[in-house]
Amino acid sequence: PELLPIYSKYIEEARQAFDVKYAQISLVDAGQVHTPASPLAEAVESPIHAAQRREESICTHLVYQNEALVIEDIQRDPRFRQYPHLARQKIRFYAGVPIQSKQGLAIGSLCILDKQVRQMSEEDLDLLKALALDLQETLSSERLRKQKLEEIQRLGQADLSQAVVTD
Repeated sequence: PELLPIYSKYIEEARQAFDVKYAQISLVDAGQVHTPASPLAEAVESPIHAAQRREESICTHLVYQNEALVIEDIQRDPRFRQYPHLARQKIRFYAGVPIQSKQGLAIGSLCILDKQVRQMSEEDLDLLKALALDLQETLSSERLRKQKLEEIQRLGQADLSQAVVTD
């Protein structure tokens, strides 16, 4: 089944939960970091095929370390302040947690980003980890993927009927 609605749903949940401008799911392979449904993707890209080079992605560091990474002010971090994609988008804050395979290897991240400097509490980090774990479980189970897609479809239909009622 099409995973784009699932990615979009988790991105929106993370964005709203933390009241940030952006959230993103990154899946790292040998050459690229895939960011399906990313609100930061360049306009010319297809949402499911959005990607950037590994060496220009904070997520590469997170995957290598296989642990949460919080950067309160990217401008003050010499490792990342020159990344062209972040500079172009004026991203200042990043917090990400690993998405892991069943074997415990980091294969990507769920991250939140903002144009302003922010702080992240332990509780916030725990919530982001819980969201990433839920995403991980959904992606690794055909049954859960199907359930999530049905839930998204039902919510979409409910939103549609609400719009009709209020117009």
